[in-house]
Amino acid sequence: MSDPRRARGAISTLVVALVLVGAACSNNSSLGEDSSPDTESVTVRPESALPDLEGRPVLIGSENAYLPFSFVPDDESEPQGWDRDVWNELCRLLNCFPKFVSVARSGVSEQLVRGDVDVVANGIAITEARQLLVEFSDPYLTVRQTFIVRADDTRFAQAADIIDSNATVGTQSGTTNFDIGVELLGGDERIWGFDRFGFAMYALIDGDVDAVLIDDAAALGYLAKHEGRLSAVDAGLAPSQLGFAFALESDLVDPVNLALIEMATSGALDDINERHFGREFATALDG
Repeated sequence: MSDPRRARGAISTLVVALVLVGAACSNNSSLGEDSSPDTESVTVRPESALPDLEGRPVLIGSENAYLPFSFVPDDESEPQGWDRDVWNELCRLLNCFPKFVSVARSGVSEQLVRGDVDVVANGIAITEARQLLVEFSDPYLTVRQTFIVRADDTRFAQAADIIDSNATVGTQSGTTNFDIGVELLGGDERIWGFDRFGFAMYALIDGDVDAVLIDDAAALGYLAKHEGRLSAVDAGLAPSQLGFAFALESDLVDPVNLALIEMATSGALDDINERHFGREFATALDG
């Protein structure tokens, strides 16, 4: 079984590398306001050659149920996570006004086309089918699918043990994880779809499913939250790249790509990665 702490360091390095590489080959529900804009993050614009969005408000959609990208910690009411820290910094650099709104994970393209939000964060995988409907930023992270099992379950030493068995697998409905699960398992008879990954994890802990299929980056948060109760099996299946989703021909794509490069080269992105993919994140959840 894999060590989630070793994976955290690798992810931190991957994010920086992918933003720089992605820049060189750039691709051209209901809503509910869940927090006030972080005005402090946009009051001081650094001297740079980046585009100036002149205080423009940017509506950033997120589900708020996807560790560590955006989530509401236990016993708290305000969402937090990687997406929020990154977008606060992006808007500081670009002189925009971040406004975070809660969105359903399904219907991303419709939300963007209607103008309900300007961008959807939330760990969206870049796929050919989605690129017909929305425009993506340069990829900021490559993730791989991994199975999560109960720590005391000795039946599954590797992914093949799950795939070749009659084990039931939970994942979130309407995600690429679900689609990949159907492909891996040869159909959807053994897949249980949940509204949120958190629900799938509790179903796993309760013994209602035998495993959960999830991105390795998101898995880190759940492994930290349920430390000692869950383990990762054979991380490394089906790689995909994550990006921010915009409406087609959005004028925000190029400025955001340039700002991501600035964050990667300045070390700001690496600092945020360490906060949410490192031990610091696990400690915050433990508290």
